[in-house]
Amino acid sequence: MKKTLITICASMLAATSVLAQAGGPRDHGTPPTPAEMVQNRVSRLTSALQLTAAQQTQATTIFTDEANALQALRQKMADARTALQNAIKNTGLDADIEQAAAQQGALATQSTAIQGKAQAKFRGILTPDQKTKLDASGSRGFGGPGGFGGRGPMNFRSRD
Repeated sequence: MKKTLITICASMLAATSVLAQAGGPRDHGTPPTPAEMVQNRVSRLTSALQLTAAQQTQATTIFTDEANALQALRQKMADARTALQNAIKNTGLDADIEQAAAQQGALATQSTAIQGKAQAKFRGILTPDQKTKLDASGSRGFGGPGGFGGRGPMNFRSRD
């Protein structure tokens, strides 16, 4: 019985150190960091469009700048959603609801503009053949965080 217990403990210890060396299992409830999302996005685009090393570097810069600009808006957008809910629940006044909704709309416009500018900059680093391939992909845009194939509503789907 004692040998069995020692064997079980030794096995658990070995398994724990293997997981620790491998970085352990990823907590699937934890979203990827902005840097991971950018890297995933660039990887997908590299695979789909055969980006060069220089293009990968440029794309990483473009998408990192985009992620940073969007991050700056996130708290403002959360505050605007809260303000709208408060106007609905607390005052119910049309003017308060319209003001809160307008603020939310203005922030959504800023977010869309940031994403559109990043798309335009990315297209600017592509060759004509890459642009054709991108356009032929049926993609309507870059989607949300993570870009093509990421969490956004406009995901890249390879048709090969």
